[in-house]
Amino acid sequence: MRVEEGFQQASYSTEHPYTADPVLPGLLKRILPEKVFEADLLRLGDRLVNEIRPLAPLVHPATLIQYDEFGRRVDHLHTSEGWRKIEEFAIQEGYNAPAYERKHGEHSRTFQFVRTMLMTGDCHVVSIATVHIMQEDAELIELYGTDAMKRELVPRFLSRDPSTAYLSGQWMTERPGGSDVSRTETHATPAERLPTDLVHSAGSLARCLTIARAYAGVRAVEGGRTLLKDVPLHVANLAGVALLYRGLVHVVFGAVRLLGRSECGVASKAEEARLRLLTPAIKGYAALRATEGMEEAMTALGGLGYMEETGIGRLIRDAMVEKIWEGTVTVCALDLVRAATKDPQGVQHYVEWAKCVIASVPSSLKQQLWKPLDMLSAALAKLPSAFTESAANPLLPRLALDFFASLSCALYLLEHAAWSYGTAEPTQEEDVEAFRRWVSEGNLAKTEGEIEGVRRAGSWRETLNSRLVYGSGDVSSKL
Repeated sequence: MRVEEGFQQASYSTEHPYTADPVLPGLLKRILPEKVFEADLLRLGDRLVNEIRPLAPLVHPATLIQYDEFGRRVDHLHTSEGWRKIEEFAIQEGYNAPAYERKHGEHSRTFQFVRTMLMTGDCHVVSIATVHIMQEDAELIELYGTDAMKRELVPRFLSRDPSTAYLSGQWMTERPGGSDVSRTETHATPAERLPTDLVHSAGSLARCLTIARAYAGVRAVEGGRTLLKDVPLHVANLAGVALLYRGLVHVVFGAVRLLGRSECGVASKAEEARLRLLTPAIKGYAALRATEGMEEAMTALGGLGYMEETGIGRLIRDAMVEKIWEGTVTVCALDLVRAATKDPQGVQHYVEWAKCVIASVPSSLKQQLWKPLDMLSAALAKLPSAFTESAANPLLPRLALDFFASLSCALYLLEHAAWSYGTAEPTQEEDVEAFRRWVSEGNLAKTEGEIEGVRRAGSWRETLNSRLVYGSGDVSSKL
């Protein structure tokens, strides 16, 4: 039988990346004051669905021609037609320009990040060629560049004209140091525009979840009698992915709002301190957890999920680099502990903010959530000592990052749930349930237990770790 004969699986519909998102519309309604944002996001989503997703078959890996027929070094980079069109689209959309044009004040950075997140799943890592520039090179020039550099270079970084826009790139890491910036070597020379890589964890997870959700609406099981979306066990698995996505989105945009306030000079000292703690925590936590959710979304499609044509495999491969590109999780953990121990007052500012979030919950909602709220308060009380001990115990920093990031997700979910409940939003039940599940069924309690286990084990655990990895004998003596 030919492959095109017999049963043919119905294709799933292409969902709008903004209107079909279970988190973003409600979140942005709370944190962004202007309706103009929604109109632009609707327009952007339409372009992604109608213009960019159809380009996926035309996107192929770039090839590098190092030598010509005479053996001369030429280093010509050839990119696919699909990739070039997506690059033009990203520039036309001013991928990161809103953050630096600051037409919307402290909300400009949030506006930019949500647009970036929507585009990530369909733009095939084109984003690094634009996002990296805006957030690294343009920012450095804005802060430290000469007047001539600001006058000549920044307008090109923000240009929406592909013929005049400047892009920039760098290699993944430095040979001598990697994430150890103390050993970084730098050598800059003029070059052609070259693409580099970045994947945005939450945006990639969003696209994978969208595909899995859409597939569940067309895939029939039990002899064709039942769709996957009506199978409770299948939906329960997707609910776990959706909960993870919800937590990551809320904590990411919690930090993005602080970044926007900081850049506009309106952030308080306490907000600056909270941003300093959240930045390495979110980098490590989101990169680690998002790929776990993406893998679960892949398995929700069965064998189809592994097919390259669905796009999930590509998204997972690209997202895996975030665990390195943003600094390994271990590096982020050490940075977090360093920030916490260097500024204990900053940790106290965070705790005070967290207590305010808990106190803002309406009394009627507190009655419903008394158990997870008690668990959250108890975890919060342990945070300062977790940081202090992590500075002395080399096995605790990564657990401390996991604990702090999970705690932060819970607080931002609670902040949104309290708002949703208080304003009687249509999504209030799922917003409240998301917080309850994150605390009661998530990894917050699990991480607390792991921290306690490391405390009890003491230095003997370090010895056993070494033996588990390298063995207990002298290998050289046995050769």
